[in-house]
Amino acid sequence: VQTIDFADQKQWMLSIFSSSGGGKSMLLRSAVLSLLENSDPADTEFYFIDLDSNQFDSYRRLPHVRCV
Repeated sequence: VQTIDFADQKQWMLSIFSSSGGGKSMLLRSAVLSLLENSDPADTEFYFIDLDSNQFDSYRRLPHVRCV
């Protein structure tokens, strides 16, 4: 089990790799929503890059999100 400490500035950039169905999107959604609930949009920026789908398009409306 790998723990991601988002308070540690060295871990602010994160890449997740797994085979199809490995839970990457669910992990990302949970982490992002948790961070956004507890952070100010002026202090937090998110950029989503997903080459295979448009499943993060709904996040465009959030003030923390700069690009999907």
